[in-house]
Amino acid sequence: MKKARVIFFFLIISSKFCNGQFLTDPRAKMGFFEIEMPLIVIDSFETNFSSLIIQSENLRILKEYDKPAGLASFGEKGKGGVVIATLKAKCKLLRLPEVLRIFKISDENQKLQVLVNKALVNPNWFLADVNQIERIEIIKQDAFALYLYSFNKEEQYLNIVTIKN
Repeated sequence: MKKARVIFFFLIISSKFCNGQFLTDPRAKMGFFEIEMPLIVIDSFETNFSSLIIQSENLRILKEYDKPAGLASFGEKGKGGVVIATLKAKCKLLRLPEVLRIFKISDENQKLQVLVNKALVNPNWFLADVNQIERIEIIKQDAFALYLYSFNKEEQYLNIVTIKN
């Protein structure tokens, strides 16, 4: 019986790792835990922290909701909490298609999965101050990264590199 438990444990662990790396998608469950990021509402735009590119000093938090009564009106999107914010300074926030047009990314490359500083983000939540983007590059995932986004070593990604402040 002990041997069966050890084999079962090994199978569970090996399904989570591949050569010491996790195969993951931040839009899904990571390991045994589900990550719930707060919904951020900025002047009617909805996003989350990992998909937002803006200088933090330019964001004014107006209200935070983390209790069930306050979250009810936001539905499933708000289950990780909700932050209501506005911009301190005038800057234009753009969705991903607009940013890709500004940086003249081809239609074919616009279909690639999107990374921000080599971290996978949900393109539907992407929101950015274009002045905070240094460049957009086409890359393959790092074979030695802690998290793998695909077992396909040749898969390409659209990596948005932000300005270091």
